[in-house]
Amino acid sequence: GGSREQQIDLLEEVIKADAEGRQIYYYAELQRKYGGQGLASNIAVPAYVQGRWGKHATRELHVRFLINHPDDSEIISRRHVRKDQNFEPIVYDSIISTTDVQNWRAQRGHYAEAFLPLSSLARVLPTSLARAKECAARLKCSGDEPVDMSDFFLHEALAQLQLA
Repeated sequence: GGSREQQIDLLEEVIKADAEGRQIYYYAELQRKYGGQGLASNIAVPAYVQGRWGKHATRELHVRFLINHPDDSEIISRRHVRKDQNFEPIVYDSIISTTDVQNWRAQRGHYAEAFLPLSSLARVLPTSLARAKECAARLKCSGDEPVDMSDFFLHEALAQLQLA
């Protein structure tokens, strides 16, 4: 809402806050001022978006929706993986900031094991536990003799790899 002059003033404030590195704080002010649920409010703000560099540079006026209500955030993040192109110059096209959904799905597939370690480690954990108990018993039997832990861990890591 608001008059055209108020809208332009708001856009100028958003651009200024961004240039000064305080955009997130300015958005929080807007949420408190215009949202009905404080920092959990969903609001729409103007965004001046510059994308890419050189002859492919783009400058566009967008509406940026700040979705901060936990329930809404969960629903939207599950349905929409494409991110704002505004992040591209900083983090490029990565798993955390993609503008290419197909590329994101491929990257996510490569990283799936890292996000689900128990499924990939489930077959190895019983062997590791048995080996850890055996090592603890061996160390206990060493009495007062010093143990080179670097050497011990190196050999243990190799043994774990062979057993797994």
